[in-house]
Amino acid sequence: MKLYWELQSHEDQSIRDEATRLATESLLRAEQYRKAFELIEPLATSRQSLATTKSREEHYKNLFLYALAERGLGNYQRAIQLLHRIRTDQVDEQLAEHVLLARAETHNSVKEFQDAVRQAQDYHQRFPAGQNAAAVRTELVRSLVGMDRLQDAIAEFQQLQTDAADPAEVARAARYLGEHAYKSGDLKTARDAFRVLRSVGQNDGDQVQAMTGLAWIEMKEGNRLEAARLFDQLLRQFPNDKSAAEVRLAHAQNLVAAQKTDKAIGTLRYFVDQPANYPGRAQALYQLAELLRRNPQSIKDANRILDKLLAEYPSFRNRDAALYLAGIVKSKLVPETAAKAFQELVQQHRDSDYWADALYRLAEIAADRDQSAKARELLTKLVSTKRDTKVLPHALYLKGQLESDAKDWSVARESLRDILRQFPESSLVHVARYGIAESFYQEKQYRRALELFEILHRDHRFQTDEAWGAMIRLRLAQLRLRNEDYLAAIDVASEIESNYPKFSLQAEVDYLIGRANASRGEFSAARQAYAKVGRSTRPEDAELMAMAQWMTGETYFHQKNLIPAIKAYEKLLADSDSRRWQAASYLQIGKCYEKLDNLQEARKVYSRLIKKFGKADPSDEPNIVENMEEAKYRLSILDQTQ
Repeated sequence: MKLYWELQSHEDQSIRDEATRLATESLLRAEQYRKAFELIEPLATSRQSLATTKSREEHYKNLFLYALAERGLGNYQRAIQLLHRIRTDQVDEQLAEHVLLARAETHNSVKEFQDAVRQAQDYHQRFPAGQNAAAVRTELVRSLVGMDRLQDAIAEFQQLQTDAADPAEVARAARYLGEHAYKSGDLKTARDAFRVLRSVGQNDGDQVQAMTGLAWIEMKEGNRLEAARLFDQLLRQFPNDKSAAEVRLAHAQNLVAAQKTDKAIGTLRYFVDQPANYPGRAQALYQLAELLRRNPQSIKDANRILDKLLAEYPSFRNRDAALYLAGIVKSKLVPETAAKAFQELVQQHRDSDYWADALYRLAEIAADRDQSAKARELLTKLVSTKRDTKVLPHALYLKGQLESDAKDWSVARESLRDILRQFPESSLVHVARYGIAESFYQEKQYRRALELFEILHRDHRFQTDEAWGAMIRLRLAQLRLRNEDYLAAIDVASEIESNYPKFSLQAEVDYLIGRANASRGEFSAARQAYAKVGRSTRPEDAELMAMAQWMTGETYFHQKNLIPAIKAYEKLLADSDSRRWQAASYLQIGKCYEKLDNLQEARKVYSRLIKKFGKADPSDEPNIVENMEEAKYRLSILDQTQ
């Protein structure tokens, strides 16, 4: 530029013009396109005579430099127009070569590949051994892959190698060919091209591109360990390359696929301490949290990472997924905070794939908090959207459960029937059928309930399911007992202990068997069943155990075995805190003594009953009051017999 300014005062215009062209070339090489444009534009657009060969050549040189400046500024179409105004038959061979190359390059830049091919072919016809032959062939490879003519591109690339072309051009062509072949699924061609790029690459960028391409190919072909080796090498050799962040993410994904979770976590932890503007950091934090939450021991760490992600990246493109994951994690740590994450997802990401599931989980949270009205409202909203067929059956089932809890049996039935109608392939179909049968049972529509439970009893899907299979048999036994079909009730109830040994309601099953046997006069068998009830260790069975002990006394009482009956009732008084069955036992003991003509002892027992339960409230304990009233009446009769 110093020479340019010195020559601007020269008296010869042609020398000044040549200085302008040389200065423009210097600025173009330095990629100072705006300054180059401002310098060459007056010369390229000035009116001048083209009468001589020299004036035409100078004019075309000006147009060429002007076109390159326009192209450098991103004005490709303007550059193409200028380049095509140059008559390559009216300039020296050196400029003609440069113009044809520039045309091919510029057409390729705007994806006018056919035009680029014509310029490249024109060049090779006119200058088969030209100084730009390698660069033009590289542009031809670029055009052909752009036109998806992969085999022709391979042939041109092989010719480039045969010509022992400039390694820089071979590397550039290898990049074009490798990238396109990879995207097209031709992994063999892509691997060959990236291997060439790795061997002839002139700079770090070439090496990074080659190794990255080879690693991705190994990943795609399932060679996880080789991909991991290449990624490791990349990160060791080029830790500060602009693609390092993307490489780390890809490396982590590959390690996960190779079931090297700990190494993947280690790779992703690099991002945690990087600044917020570090490329790929937000996505890395999400992937790290996803891996950490799978291990109960690191779930707190996952929660911390997610809090950082949501706080530092409010516009994270996968924020909906991060909110959903945060809700899942927090529900395992601090359930009351999970709702906030799900709530934001539902309110601000209505188009998210996670929206329906998040709304369902909000309903679950409300149900767990005994906010059944709110839960039902959320589920009704979810069901009405008809979104996410994976979630909807669960939403309908939970809705049916809540309606059942509220004893809205007919409404619950409709929710459960919607599962059968809309999602016949759902895994919840069979349990929905149970819920429908149960609703009829609870409504005391025993005939319809019996029909449905008999069908469920034959359903193979319940055969191996501990809870459902046992409950179906218990209900069926209860219904048969109501119909006084005692043997059938005993048969189906007896299946439960042998097939479902861990059934939590086994004591209730034993009690039913005892009742059925007692009803058919098999008192010894009944007592055996009642004795099994008494061996239950569940606190929830305390009342049932008292009933079974009382019924044991009743079996003796009906057989007129009064002494064993008294002992059975007295055992209840000693072992149970149930006021209802204690009162009933006192009354029955008194009756036994009456039948034994031990009226004095009978009076004592009746008196104890009245004294112990004299303050019973008829509205709260009607059975106790009824027993007490009968005891009073019997005492009055006994007093009359003195």
